[in-house]
Amino acid sequence: MKYALPLILVLTAIALGQQWQGAKVICKADTMNRPYMTSVMLTSDTADMPWIFWWRFRVGNPDSTRLHEMSHWDGRRWAEPKQLPNTIKQEGSYWDGVFAADGGLWLVYPMRPLGNYFDIQSVRYDPSTGQWELPIQVNAPDTNSLDDFYPRIDIGDGQVWAVWFNEVGSRAICDIKASHWDEGMHSWGPELTVNPDTSGINRVEWFPDVAVDGEGIPHVVWTCSRPSVSTPLLYSRHENGQWTAPESISNQNAGGPYGGTRPRLVDDAEGNLHCVFIGAEPGDTVVGLYYCRRSGGIWSKPVRTDTWATTGEPIWDKDIAVASPTNIWVTFDRGGGSNWMVFAQHFDGHLWSPEERIDDGRTFQGGFPKITLDADGRPFVAWSADSSTRTSYAQVWYNRYAVVGLAERQPAVLHGLQPEATVVRGVLFVPPAKGKERMASGELLDVSGRTVLELRSGPNDVSHLAPGVYFVRAEGTGQRSKVILTR
Repeated sequence: MKYALPLILVLTAIALGQQWQGAKVICKADTMNRPYMTSVMLTSDTADMPWIFWWRFRVGNPDSTRLHEMSHWDGRRWAEPKQLPNTIKQEGSYWDGVFAADGGLWLVYPMRPLGNYFDIQSVRYDPSTGQWELPIQVNAPDTNSLDDFYPRIDIGDGQVWAVWFNEVGSRAICDIKASHWDEGMHSWGPELTVNPDTSGINRVEWFPDVAVDGEGIPHVVWTCSRPSVSTPLLYSRHENGQWTAPESISNQNAGGPYGGTRPRLVDDAEGNLHCVFIGAEPGDTVVGLYYCRRSGGIWSKPVRTDTWATTGEPIWDKDIAVASPTNIWVTFDRGGGSNWMVFAQHFDGHLWSPEERIDDGRTFQGGFPKITLDADGRPFVAWSADSSTRTSYAQVWYNRYAVVGLAERQPAVLHGLQPEATVVRGVLFVPPAKGKERMASGELLDVSGRTVLELRSGPNDVSHLAPGVYFVRAEGTGQRSKVILTR
């Protein structure tokens, strides 16, 4: 169903370039009981509008006082934060989320149902009913004091997969687990072990990530920490009813980076996989960020993206977002103690740009940056303090990479047909329809009434059109507004 196009046009001048717009606070902390907004999670909906999630708690208060909150970018600003259902009882630092093609939102998170051992739960927002469903346990019921941590989730071709790791005996044994959502049964399928192994203690495989491709096949990468193994970053996929034998992505003996800590994995529309992880060359004391790509069934040799040369300031977390093989963005934090920094880099298919610091330039604790892209492939990065650094107020911050132009105009509100025209240079921005989950739609017409461009919510590139008089026609109502395109 299409909704009428709201007659509000945000007009942007000729673009001179693009740059980071400056770090800003999304959600400010009040001063009562030193509240914390932490565990930031960032994703984009089906219209490529960013959504951000975090949880809030107060020092000294019980975990039951935690609030899980969210906001979304409407094209100009972040919406007022809203509270998620109180049935969500996330109790770990990491959670993940993804939007389905129907606009539904899936969240996975760790929790302790009995206050002892961690399990993984999922919850889904159903856009057809406008309601959140009740949480469902993802992992199989634990019978031997297992803890389940670090869930990740992705969707491809309607197939939903979640991965995580569990541990026994203070992480002496850790395994990578996965489960597939069964829509017919409305439940998670059997818990699968990605790399079955019974070699005994010190078998630590953890920090997985998953990307489900356009054919619904899940691809998983994870860190393998074993004294006798020199291939610490492994990859497998599920096809023909089983997981493939693990492949090494990083190989210390072959001279590649080692460490492979906390990898991030995404796929693109062309079926390529893109992975970033923390590592270092053999003998090197400086930890860096590494990137590799799987194309045509073959992983490329990992390459270091950053140029940091100072020891003692490691990278702790990182994230990656891919619009295409020639438009890739990464973000990462670096530092220690109370002195952390957030950086971002871009890859154009040939070269990585120098890392650029994108926080506000002041010292802070934590970071844990997350990244997503808007409809034009431009990044949003969000971060906050680590949940374990409960020593100062923690706020949710963001920065975005956007067009910089000459004297950008303020939003112009057009009420029906108006005798005057609005001048547009380069980009015509259409915000979402208010109160609707789906985006607005409409058309741009020339003076003969011919449709020259289908308009969608968000920025619409009109720089390729000839200068002159045009009309915006709202879908559904047929209401028109006059605009003049100039160069």
